[in-house]
This record gives sequence, structure tokens and C-alpha cells, in this order.
Amino acid sequence: MKKYAVIVALVLIASAFQCSNNLQSSLQDEFVVVTYAETQCADPWQRGERDLETLRNIENFLRAEGIRFYGIRIVAASEGLITCLACNCGTGRRIEGKVHKDDLEAIKRYGFTLQKP
Repeated sequence: MKKYAVIVALVLIASAFQCSNNLQSSLQDEFVVVTYAETQCADPWQRGERDLETLRNIENFLRAEGIRFYGIRIVAASEGLITCLACNCGTGRRIEGKVHKDDLEAIKRYGFTLQKP
């Protein structure tokens, strides 16, 4: 009898993990990765003294616009990249994160683009 109880328990545990994976997969399908080419000073949010402060400023700016931004990070510029110092010139750094598919058009208004897989 214990043998059957163990088998049933293992089947239930395996089923629970499968349901969890299916739910996680369906949630991931609802989000897309977007990227933004940071500028020297023409971004719509305030750049902080440190990257963490800049990331908070971006999140706060987008939240005020009704856009939730997940997994936000700054990707460093390539070594040896030459840029100009004009306000609208790029720094070479990218802001990346995920948004819900419903927010894609809204975030594009601020210069974000859909990241290609």
C-alpha cells in the first residue's frame, strides 16, 4: 500500500511542476523585450549620478505614463566605441527590459524598440 501511495504522490508532484511550467510559459508569451539607445542628455527621464538611480528614474517615468517595465538593466557600451558629446548623440549603452505586449506601442513613443530574438 505504501508503494502505491508513493507512486501517487510522485505523479501529483510531477503534475504540479508541469502546470507551473505551463503557466510560466504562457506568462512569458505575454511579455516582449525592448531596448533603448541611451543618449548623452536627450532621454525623457533624468539620468542619475549612478546607474541604479538612472534605472529608478526610468521606471518612475514609465510608471507615471502607465507602463510597467520589468527586468530593467543597462547594457554597457562596446569597448573603443567613439561617440560625440552632443545631447542627442548616443552613449553606446542600451536600456533593456520587458513590457507586457499591451504596452509595446506606448513604450515605442519614448524611443524603445522591440528587441529582435
